[in-house]
Amino acid sequence: MQTKSKELIKGYEQSLVKMILYCISELPFSFGTKKVIGVLRGSKSAYVIDHDLYQLEMYGILPYFKVKYLKSVIDKMQEQGLLAIEMVSDFNNLPTLKLTEEGKDYVDGKSSTDVEFAVTLSDREITLLNDQEQVLYEDLRQLRFNLSVDKAVPAYVICHNITLREIAKLKPKSEDELLLINGIGENFVHNYGKDFLRIIELYENPEHMYSE
Repeated sequence: MQTKSKELIKGYEQSLVKMILYCISELPFSFGTKKVIGVLRGSKSAYVIDHDLYQLEMYGILPYFKVKYLKSVIDKMQEQGLLAIEMVSDFNNLPTLKLTEEGKDYVDGKSSTDVEFAVTLSDREITLLNDQEQVLYEDLRQLRFNLSVDKAVPAYVICHNITLREIAKLKPKSEDELLLINGIGENFVHNYGKDFLRIIELYENPEHMYSE
């Protein structure tokens, strides 16, 4: 089974690398990393439309891939010698991507170069809660539900479960500490911060519940 999974991962890596290489090869002129990723993700910018880039076969083929992820893959492709940086003087010496001979061979299936990135870029981090933290997590979920009913919005609009788990694990004591948690922004803190911090305070100091 492990051998099969490795084969599947390798096949995924090869397919993604080939799509990126092919996209770069069919571009009408040299592009930097940012614009290449924009084409792959289906950017609707005026630049894309004015230059008919939406007509390319690889345009919009990877709409749900994060920019950071694709950039990491492209960086890895450069390390493996499939891509090189070329300075284009027509664009004030901006760095652009070009296929190397090895990269061209890879697209044609003539290269055995391995570009391994799937495992290192995977998100395997799980926020595990102990029994007490699970109690806080359930209290936070109840608060979120109450707020969602009050605001007439779905609960996930306020925040996702993964964010609640991080709050239960880290137990922030202030609005500034809340902002350090993934998925928490200024709007959340402004609208709900005090409510969530209050639940955490009661969890940490249950005697306060009966002292008021």
